[in-house]
Amino acid sequence: MKWFEKYLALILIILPQWMLGQADFYAKTNKTEIALNERLRVDFVLNRNEEQFTPPSFNDFYVVMGPSVSQSYMWVNGKSEFKKTYTYILQPKRKGLLDIEPARALIDGKTYETEALKINVTEEAESPVMKGNGTANPPPDIPASKNIFFTAELSRSKVYIGEPLSVTFKLYIKNDVRAGNLNFVKNPEFEGFWSERLNDDIEGPAEQTVDGVLYRVYTVSRVLLIPQKSGTLKIKPMKLELTEITYEERVFGFFKEWVEVPRQVSLTSGAKMVRVEALPEEDKTSDFTGAVGNYQLDVVLENDSVKAGETTALRLKISGKGNLGMFDINDIRLPADLEVFEPEENRKIKATPSGYTGSIEKIYTIIPQKSGKYIIPAVKFTYFDPQKKRYVTLKSQEKILQVYGENVSGNANVRIQTPQASTSMSLATRPRWQSVDKEDFFNSKWFWRLNYAALFILILLIITKFIRNKILQNPGLVAQRKNRSRINSLFSEARSNTGNKDRFYGTLEKILLLYFQNKLKLKPVELTRNHIERELKTSGVSSEIIQELSGFWEKIQSVRYAPVSADDMDADLEKLQEILKHLDKTLKG
Repeated sequence: MKWFEKYLALILIILPQWMLGQADFYAKTNKTEIALNERLRVDFVLNRNEEQFTPPSFNDFYVVMGPSVSQSYMWVNGKSEFKKTYTYILQPKRKGLLDIEPARALIDGKTYETEALKINVTEEAESPVMKGNGTANPPPDIPASKNIFFTAELSRSKVYIGEPLSVTFKLYIKNDVRAGNLNFVKNPEFEGFWSERLNDDIEGPAEQTVDGVLYRVYTVSRVLLIPQKSGTLKIKPMKLELTEITYEERVFGFFKEWVEVPRQVSLTSGAKMVRVEALPEEDKTSDFTGAVGNYQLDVVLENDSVKAGETTALRLKISGKGNLGMFDINDIRLPADLEVFEPEENRKIKATPSGYTGSIEKIYTIIPQKSGKYIIPAVKFTYFDPQKKRYVTLKSQEKILQVYGENVSGNANVRIQTPQASTSMSLATRPRWQSVDKEDFFNSKWFWRLNYAALFILILLIITKFIRNKILQNPGLVAQRKNRSRINSLFSEARSNTGNKDRFYGTLEKILLLYFQNKLKLKPVELTRNHIERELKTSGVSSEIIQELSGFWEKIQSVRYAPVSADDMDADLEKLQEILKHLDKTLKG
């Protein structure tokens, strides 16, 4: 029997070594029975890196989130352990006993397969998963066995074009676990959205209990999103890496000691889908310019009774919450006999998770030239209310401007049109002084010089007014002038925010989008990097400039999540000015 003992010993030596080299691939779920309106977490776990992973089809389930991929390395007693997990959050489509088919993984040329899972789906239960009309406030569907997990949470998942929503990226860390060396591997992408980051730094921690376990919750990023096109839009995930530090009890002879066990962890927030509906065409009025939200209209005439030649002001104010600042405000049509300067615009807008809030005010300076009674027509403003799902039209009252006194003479127009150099001279009165030789003033050289000067000023005034009227009759030119003025003010705003990197680079991105909207005559839905670069190629812009622009655009997206100095911000501001100068040489308009 010695030969049998030898073979048995050999098997006992080889078998453990063979088992250590085997790949392990299995599926697990946090629930086997759920209600129709509840969610389910499914993990596919490997102990070896795979060459290819093929998930099940999930025919009987909606994929709410996933795949979220995490992997970890751990050293325990000098031995390396590896684990990689593909996570899906599912919601059943129907009641009954549903199957989750096996997943497959190719490892070292061999295909491994998990076991199928069976889930019993019952009647709907009262659940906080969905509230209201498309508003999503679900608790994280993560089992308490996870030390660290990363999520993207939407304020709402169903909106209209122009209706604000926000996405919040949260990092959950178990209360007895430490983490460090946080590194952003990939920033989220918001194709089809206007986006603005709302927090400058990581916020927290707050405490939250998940499945009876206490977690520290950090808000890594919160972004305001305003969809620019309809359809199902995808928010691509944010990816990050960090070091997870847990504690294990080790025995050293007669002593016990808790030691730190670090491991590198890769996390992804998972993609999110937002369903965006087009604004209804029914009941849409001709004066609608894209305002979505909830707004108020105020029209105030500062002084409704003035003397001819004196100044008054008309204030038009739109206030509220929504996509404020991303739509045009129609100008007021005033009587032709009133001299009106181009309106001054005051903006007090703040970005919040529920949208832009504040006000936009247009101030029209009016200088009436003739006495009489002037009717300032009622102002109409139309917006779409996503809560009521209909268009709302606000209308102000007519205003009456009473002008009294003598009409202002033609020469006074010079003072009105050029208030910076307001010099006027009456030629109707004789001077109170006379020259020594009693020369007749009306035949003197000064008389004719003043007449020629007056004629020259009159001709210049007529030409200026003609050009001004032509510009006002061309909405495109008016829009270009407003955009150029807005871009200049944004450059000033960027200079004043060099100490705040998030606002600074957010302003640079606004400058680029406004510039291309003006130069390339693009609609808001076309303001994407890919579309802009295609338009630039069509317009004859050199590939070097397009490549330089693409690199700059990528930089202002990435530096929001990395340290940057005030000197770097100044250099980037100069770089943007240089790029726009090169583009101006090729682009017209």
